[in-house]
Amino acid sequence: MMSSGWTTPASLPRPLPTAISQVVARHKSMSFVEKAADRASIDYAAAVNGGLRLVPAGNALKALEEDYARMVEEGLLLEDAEPFEALMARYADIVERATARVTNPTREVRGA
Repeated sequence: MMSSGWTTPASLPRPLPTAISQVVARHKSMSFVEKAADRASIDYAAAVNGGLRLVPAGNALKALEEDYARMVEEGLLLEDAEPFEALMARYADIVERATARVTNPTREVRGA
């Protein structure tokens, strides 16, 4: 069987080498420009260098919580949708693990 030349995520080294992360961030910034809720450009380089943020703060967190509650009430999510606080805790854990990989790439990260 011939190889397609594509690398699957499972075959990538963990953590990804910094150089690859930088290339991905640069490509994303040029090719798939996104804006944050406040219309500011998203800094992907900061995200791959330890500045990843998945849990909003202040009014944005409150608005997200209200939107999530409406989606649950309207049946857009599964009947057993996880509580908003638990979901935000999972996101915070993802950020913690991703940041640990950047700040200490040789450390074994829980759940990785």
